[in-house]
Amino acid sequence: LLASSFANILWGFLIDRINFKILFAIIYFVSGIGAIVLPFSATNKISFFIVYVITMMFDKGALVVTGPALIKIFGDDIGHQLFPLTYISSLVSVVVGPVS
Repeated sequence: LLASSFANILWGFLIDRINFKILFAIIYFVSGIGAIVLPFSATNKISFFIVYVITMMFDKGALVVTGPALIKIFGDDIGHQLFPLTYISSLVSVVVGPVS
């Protein structure tokens, strides 16, 4: 919980200072590396915990950065209306993906 709270503050700070395309690339790169390394780290509880927390912090970063990125791309009028759709679609994909 503490790591997640810190990550939210960090992502909010970074989206104001870094181009969102670069930030998304970093987030998804680290998340991808984490997804690859996670099964290998499962042999040790401490390494699994570290890899899991870092991967989840970056995964959460994608969600935190999406709102401001949509506003930067589409402007205030449309950007804030698109965020709930992207959030719901990501949740639906988590449910529907494994079923199909």
